[in-house]
Formats: sequence, C-alpha cells, structure tokens
Amino acid sequence: ARSDPSALALVRDDLLSGIATTIDTKFVSSDAVSAGVSPAGLQTYDSSSTASSGDTLDNIMTDLKAAVSGLTSINMPMQRPVWLMNSARVNTLRFIRDGLGQYAFRDEINQGMLAGYPIIESNTITATVVMLVDASQVIIASELAPEISISSDASLHMEDTTVAEDIGGSTSVVQSMFQIDSTAVKAVTRLDWGVRYANCVQVLTSCTW
Repeated sequence: ARSDPSALALVRDDLLSGIATTIDTKFVSSDAVSAGVSPAGLQTYDSSSTASSGDTLDNIMTDLKAAVSGLTSINMPMQRPVWLMNSARVNTLRFIRDGLGQYAFRDEINQGMLAGYPIIESNTITATVVMLVDASQVIIASELAPEISISSDASLHMEDTTVAEDIGGSTSVVQSMFQIDSTAVKAVTRLDWGVRYANCVQVLTSCTW
C-alpha cells in the first residue's frame, strides 16, 4: 500500500530526529565513557564543577566570573568560547533587572551573547547546568550523515540480550521481513569526540537563575 506522505520517509525522519536528540543529550551530559558505545559527556571534562552562588544579579555575576576565570586561569586559548545552557536559563537572564530597573542582560541575550561570548541554547542540557566551553579544544570525528538501510528481505534477530553470532542458532527469535511482509529500517551513526586539554569545560551546577 502507498501512503502520502511516505511511511518510510516518516520513519526515516523520526529516526534522524531521534539520533540527533540522543547525540546532543549524550554530548552535553555528565555520563562517563561507555567503551564501544559512547564517548564521555562534556561535563566530565571539568574536574571540579562549581555550584551556583544563588539567583540574584550579584550571584549571577559571581557565577559568570567563576566560569570565565576557570578557563583563563589555566591559560586556555579562548579561541572559541561558548556558553551552553537550557532555554530556561536564557529566558531568565533576558528578564533579570538591576537595581535601577534596567534589564541587565536583555540586549546581549537578544544577540545570542553573554559576557561577550556566544550562547548555544539546547533543552538537552539539564536546566540547572550552565557550561562555558572553549570549543576550539573540543575535537569531533564524524561521518557526514547517519547511514540508513532499508530492507524487505532481511532476517532479524529480535532480541538484544543474548544475541547469537549465528542467527540460525536461535530460530525462535529470528524473523524474516519477507515472510511477514514487513520492512526493516536500520540507522548507524559513527562518531567520536574528545578534548585536547583537560578542564576546557567549566560547569556551573544548581543554577536557578
């Protein structure tokens, strides 16, 4: 049967969207490396994260200074420093006022900047975490795009806990796509990342501003 839009195209697009979200989430996480599965998240490259000092304007300034100083004090090149934060933090900063009732950060935030550095906004970042990263020290190796394979003839081993090297050895969990008139879609993404220097990432935690 045919569908409009194409069912396969919808599945492919959903896969690509899911892959992108999964990669983004893992990239900015505090997860340790999983050998053969995924690299360590960016937050692991800060050997001593800093807890936010509070949610007043003075506290925010203290937090921002701590992040910047954390990089400059160890002579990080600061060639491409960027802030990474959740949209909740960006929105809060946009509406913070100083003692005279003036917006403290709105003009800069509206230009996608904070303290002179660009902001990368993503809801895959934990809402209470803010990072300052010298992106020039982050190395990413990746193929240009995920590899999508589609087959109506493949035979699949339909479980992943005790996968047999020879699928013929566990016939009870082997399913022929041809036999059941189905289509299998496989997505493979090959990438890795790391950093050139330790502590090129400064992490602020417990941020409620």
